[in-house]
Amino acid sequence: VSYTNDYKAEVVDFVGQKNWNDYNNQFGTRPGSLSVALYRKADGIAEQKVGDIVLKGGENETATFTKDSNFKNVQGDDKVELSTEANVNNNWKVKITGLDKYASNGKECNYYRKEAVTPGNYTVSGNGTATLTNNLTGRLELFKRWVDENDNLLADSYIPSQIELPPV
Repeated sequence: VSYTNDYKAEVVDFVGQKNWNDYNNQFGTRPGSLSVALYRKADGIAEQKVGDIVLKGGENETATFTKDSNFKNVQGDDKVELSTEANVNNNWKVKITGLDKYASNGKECNYYRKEAVTPGNYTVSGNGTATLTNNLTGRLELFKRWVDENDNLLADSYIPSQIELPPV
C-alpha cells in the first residue's frame, strides 16, 4: 500500500487600480507610461518584491508584469499572471492572479503596490495599498490686461480691486 500526499497552496488575486486626479489630463501632464512595483509582506516575513508592473495609457492601454528574479511562489511562479481592465474614467486597473495566500510560515500575505517614480507635477497617495492616486499639483499664474474697446489700457480707477474666477 502506498500513499501520496498532495499539497495545493491557496492562491489569491491582487486587484490594483491607478487613479488620476488631473482634470482628465487637460494640461497634457500625464505620462504615457508608469511603473509600479508589487510587494508582499506577512507577519514575521520581511517585505518581498514580487515584480514590476508597467502601465501604458492612451487608446491602446497595455500593462506588462515582470517577476522579480528573487520572487518565489509556493505553488509555482508560472501560475502568476497579469490581466488588465479597460481604461474607465482615466483609471488604470490590473489584476494579478495565482499569488500565494499564505507565506512559508503560514501567515496570510498582504499584497500592495508602490509607485517607482512619481511623475513631475504630481503627488501620489496610497503607496503601500492596492489603489494609487496621482494628484496634479502646481501653480497657475494669470495676468489680466484691462483694456477698453479700442485696446487702450484702462486707468487704475476703472479696474476692480478683486475679481472672482469660476472653478476649473
